[in-house]
Amino acid sequence: MTNRDSTGVANTAFGILAVLIWSTSFAFGRSIMEQLGTYGGAACIYLLGGTLGCGLMVLQGRLKGFLRLPPAYLLICGGLFVVYIVTVQTGIGFARSRQQAVEVILCNYLWPGLTMALSVPLQKRRARWWLVPGVLLGIAGAGLGVASGRDVSGWQMLENLKEFPWPYVLGVTAALSWALYSNLSRRLAGEGKASGVPVFLLASGLAMGGLYLGSSEQMHWTGPVLAELLYAALFPGLLAYMFWEVAMRRGRMGLVVAVSYLTPLLATIVTCLYLHVPLGRGLLAACGLVIAGAVLSSRAVSEVPERQGPVIRQCQRVESGS
Repeated sequence: MTNRDSTGVANTAFGILAVLIWSTSFAFGRSIMEQLGTYGGAACIYLLGGTLGCGLMVLQGRLKGFLRLPPAYLLICGGLFVVYIVTVQTGIGFARSRQQAVEVILCNYLWPGLTMALSVPLQKRRARWWLVPGVLLGIAGAGLGVASGRDVSGWQMLENLKEFPWPYVLGVTAALSWALYSNLSRRLAGEGKASGVPVFLLASGLAMGGLYLGSSEQMHWTGPVLAELLYAALFPGLLAYMFWEVAMRRGRMGLVVAVSYLTPLLATIVTCLYLHVPLGRGLLAACGLVIAGAVLSSRAVSEVPERQGPVIRQCQRVESGS
């Protein structure tokens, strides 16, 4: 294995690790927001995570690299990042129950399929016909996982949507914004090492803090919530986003996004266990659908941009042994 190949494997592994860490984020986030408020809890997580990230960036001498990043990346991707954080956290926090919070999480997890679909026009990648059924199968598996684990029928979910739609709207908006961010971060910033993620996290925390100041929320601090906050800020709130950025820009995007189809199931299990919500019996069937959708989607979209031409694609297939 060449040095370039080993680096690519490591960068891809960072993305998979980010997926595993994110599986715990909503369980901790919902618990924190129940005690510190929707805006207050999210503001604490991302202000702390962003401050730690920016401090680390300065200590490591990476501030100059950040300042050299393209303005389009900083403005467009930074804006999409903030929109994602605000919408997904507000949607989960506004959910009237933990059950509805899991349904909002399902809406958020439309982003893996959207990322692969949008990579075709934005990354100029080739797609085969089974991309659409692969994406739909992954989405169906995530939906079955949530519905089975929560004993929620499709009719009940539709009734909830009509009665109080805003958490679901915010969840779908978050999915679209993250899919766009994942594609555009690679296109606008390239494969360099400099990253704007710590600053984006801090900006997200400031946005949530501004919303908190305009609200009537009250914070109730305890020892357990402080421990949850430290974990959420350091791991899901900082490291996972930095790992994901590396994978999207320098790793095998298709493989990482395909693995991310497992996140709805993992997040549902972790959330139900951590928040003491009973698990249903349909999770194994849902897992099979999610994995099948991940395999179809990852095989449907080429890792090589269409603009590189058939000769370069053939060379890369020979190098990879496929």
